[in-house]
Amino acid sequence: MKFDAIPVDAINLAMFQSFPVQANVLQAQLFISISRCLKSNEWSLSIVWWDDPSKKMKFEKSIFSFKDVVESIMSIRYLVADSMEDKKEVEMFLEGVVFELRTALENSIAYNIQRARLVDDRLPFLFPYTLVMKGTDDKTELCFSQLDLVNESVENYARNPKWAACYQKWIEEGIVAPLARDSRDGSSVHAVATIGG
Repeated sequence: MKFDAIPVDAINLAMFQSFPVQANVLQAQLFISISRCLKSNEWSLSIVWWDDPSKKMKFEKSIFSFKDVVESIMSIRYLVADSMEDKKEVEMFLEGVVFELRTALENSIAYNIQRARLVDDRLPFLFPYTLVMKGTDDKTELCFSQLDLVNESVENYARNPKWAACYQKWIEEGIVAPLARDSRDGSSVHAVATIGG
């Protein structure tokens, strides 16, 4: 089957997995998922990459590399990035599927991600890197970047005053969707998720 024969408007979900085969590309195994929101008809793109310990690219540099590639093919409404242990099924986390090896908070975030992908256009959570773009001219409207949280568990985010203040403010302003169950009672996989039109 030739993928280029499928009309774009006929696709609701597509998943790809690849391994780098060329020099000068991000040295990582990639998982890419593209889906279309049932309510807004907007596309979301999720990218999971596994670090190659021998050739580590800085997390922030990786985010900007992906952002540059994505912006060349679609506009970005928001972009979020974080990391999670591989055993927690990161790909399915970004699809919004709950999983028994994740904490209750992680599964609540997964549920919000599912809602964001299908019916709710608010941010599903405040991740260590969160960028919200402004309208069609793609100027940054809001940016939260505290990459030292990337190696922390999500349960520890609330202990960080800068994160807690921003999270509360963005919840109140309707930018971030509240968690269904707000249960705030080392990382090898990273993820970037973008929502765009």
